[in-house]
Amino acid sequence: MWEPASGRRPEPVESRSRPRGPLPHSQFTASSMDCYRQQQSLSSILFLALLLPVASRGQAISNSDTVLDELSSRAQEAQSRADYRAAAASYREMLKLQPQLVEVRANLGLMHHLLGEYNEAIRHFEAALRQKPQLFVPNLFLGLDLLRTQQPRQALPYLQRAHTLNPRDEQATLGLGQAYAAVRDFQKANEFYLGTTVINPGNADAWYGLGATYLSLQQTAVEQLKRADRNSSYFRVLLAEPLEQQGRVRDAITLYRQVLELHSSQPCLHAMLGVANVNLGDLAAAEAELLTELKDSPGCLLARLGLARVSYQRGDFLNGLRQLEEAWKVDRSFVETNASQFWQGFSAEKVEELERKLKQHEASEAATQLSKFLIGALERWHKTPAETSLRLTETSTDDVPREESPQQASLKDPTSPARLYSQGQYTRCLEKLKAQLAPLRFADLLLLAQCAYFSGDYRSSFLASGEALKASPESLPGLFWRAKANQKLAVSALVQAGLAEPNSHRVHLLLAQTYLEKHDFKEAESEYRKAIQLKPNDLAAHLGLATTYYRVFQFDKALPELERVLQISSKDPEACYLMGEVLVHRRHYAEALPYLKTALNGVPSTILMVHALIGKVYASQGRDIEAVTELKQSLAADRDGSYHYQLYQLYKKVGDEKAAKAALQKSEILRRNQLDSQRAQFSLFSQ
Repeated sequence: MWEPASGRRPEPVESRSRPRGPLPHSQFTASSMDCYRQQQSLSSILFLALLLPVASRGQAISNSDTVLDELSSRAQEAQSRADYRAAAASYREMLKLQPQLVEVRANLGLMHHLLGEYNEAIRHFEAALRQKPQLFVPNLFLGLDLLRTQQPRQALPYLQRAHTLNPRDEQATLGLGQAYAAVRDFQKANEFYLGTTVINPGNADAWYGLGATYLSLQQTAVEQLKRADRNSSYFRVLLAEPLEQQGRVRDAITLYRQVLELHSSQPCLHAMLGVANVNLGDLAAAEAELLTELKDSPGCLLARLGLARVSYQRGDFLNGLRQLEEAWKVDRSFVETNASQFWQGFSAEKVEELERKLKQHEASEAATQLSKFLIGALERWHKTPAETSLRLTETSTDDVPREESPQQASLKDPTSPARLYSQGQYTRCLEKLKAQLAPLRFADLLLLAQCAYFSGDYRSSFLASGEALKASPESLPGLFWRAKANQKLAVSALVQAGLAEPNSHRVHLLLAQTYLEKHDFKEAESEYRKAIQLKPNDLAAHLGLATTYYRVFQFDKALPELERVLQISSKDPEACYLMGEVLVHRRHYAEALPYLKTALNGVPSTILMVHALIGKVYASQGRDIEAVTELKQSLAADRDGSYHYQLYQLYKKVGDEKAAKAALQKSEILRRNQLDSQRAQFSLFSQ
C-alpha cells in the first residue's frame, strides 16, 4: 500500500531574521522570544544534569564534596536569576575540583551558549562528548551552536544523534531542518521542518522553513523541466499560470493557445484557456473553450467551475450554482479546494452581492449543502484569502455531512482509477490508488499525483510525483506535478507561519519578501503593510513596500516609501538607487544625480546599473564625454542592448563613427539574443 510519508518534524532551534534579500536557508539569529523559550526549556535540563554527578557519589562525605555542593547551589541560584556569568564561574570551580564531571562541563557549555559565546560553548560541548558521546544535551547544543557559527555541515552529525536520542525534541528536529537547508538538501530539510510542525503546530519558524523548502523544491523541478524540454506543453503551462496571477492574462492566453496548437489532446487545456478568457472578461470566448473541453473531456471539473463563473458574470446566478452543483456531485473535494476561483478577482461589492444571493438561496426551499458550504467558505475567505483559496476542506467538512467516506467508496467501486480520473472523480481515484496493497507502477504514481492534486491533497501529490521521479528523473509529467504541488504547499505553509505568529513583525516581513519574489505583488503589499503597522520605523519593510510599488510601476506610491526609508537612513544605497531610478524615469535628472552617486556604495550588481543611470543624466545635461565614461562602466549589465544603443548615440554625437558602429552592432546582437530568449521563455516561436 502506498501512503504519504508523514515525516517527522523538527523543532525551532532558533529564529531567523533577515531584513531583506533572497530566501535564506543559512541564517540563524535568535529572536528574544526564542531565547526566552530556550531558557525556559533549559532550566530543567540544567538542574537535573547538575545534580546527577553530585548525587552519584553516594554517602561519601569529604571537604571536596561539601565545596561541590556549595558550588552547585550557587550555580542553581545564579541560573534562577539568569546570571549565567556567575553560574559559569561556579561550574568552572567545580571542574577544577573534579574535571571528570561530564554533566557539569555540559552545563558550563550551556552557560556560554546562553551568553552568546558560541565558540567557547562549542569547546566545552566537544570536551564533554569525548567522554560521553551519547549525552543528549551536549549533542543538541553543539549542533545548534555550530549552526550559529555558520557550520551547518559540521552540525549535522550532532543534531542527528540528538534526534535519534529524542525524536520528539523540537529543537533537534528544527535544527536538522535548518542544517539540511543550509547545505541545500531541501528534500531532507523539508521532512524535518514538516516534522517540527507535527511536534508543535504553533512553531512559526518551522512553517516558514517548510514553505521556503517547498519553494526551493518547486524551483528545482521547474529548472529540471526546462532542461528536459523547454518546448513541452508541461513547461509552457507552468509559464502561463504565473502570468495570470501577475495580471498578464493576454500573455497567458497566448501561451495556452500555443500549447493547444501543438498538444491539443492534453486534458483540461481548453478549460485553462477558458478560465483565462473569463479573467480577461471575454465571456463568449471563455464559454466556447469551456464547452469544447466538456465535449472532449466530460470529467474536467475545471470546465464546470469556469462555466459557473461565466453564468454568474452574465447575471444568471442559478445557472452558475447549477454548474457548481454538477461538479459538487462528482467530487466535493475538488469544489471545496477550488471554490475561491469562482469569485477570485471580484470587487468587494461583487463579493458582497454573491454572499447576499447565496444567503437568500439558503433561506429558500432550494437550499443545498453546496450553498451552505459556499457561505462558510466566503466568510473564511474574508478573514484569510490566501489560506482559504488553498484548502477549504480543513474547516468545511465538519459542517457538511457526507453519506460515505471516499475511502469506503473506493473499496466498493470496481471502476479503475484511470476511469475515475476521466470522470472527474479525483478523490475516489486517489483513495483507490492509495488502498492498493502492491507498490504502484510508474504510470499509477503519475495518476496518483494528478488525482491527489485535483482533490486538494497536495502533500500526496508531492510525494507521489517524487516517487515517480525516483524511477524516471526526467519525467515531464512527474516534474510538472511536483512543481505544481510544491507551489501550493509553499503558500499554505507560509500562510500557516503568519497564523502561528499573527503579530510577529518578522514573520510578516518574511512572508512579504517571499510573495515579492513570487511576483505576487498584492499579497506582498499586504504583508509589508502589516509589518509596518507593527514596526512603523522599520527600514526593511518600507524599502520592501517601495520595491513592490516600483516593480508594478506605481511610482507615486513608491516615492513616499522611499522618502521614509531615507529619513531613517539617508545613505541607504538600495533606497538611493530606487529613488534615482524613479526620478530618471520622470526625467528629473538633476534631482536624481545626488541619489545615484550615493547608490554607488551599493552591491556590485546594482552599481553597474547606477553607472548607466548616471550616464543618462550626464547625457541629458550635455556632458557627453562623462556620459560615455559612465555608460562604458555599465556594459557588463546590458542584457537587451539598450546600454550599447545609448553609447552608440553618444559616440555619434561626439563624432566617433568607428566606436559608434561597434556599439550599434553589439546592441543589435544583444537585442536579438534577448528576443530569442523571450520567445523561448514564453514559447512564442514556431516549432
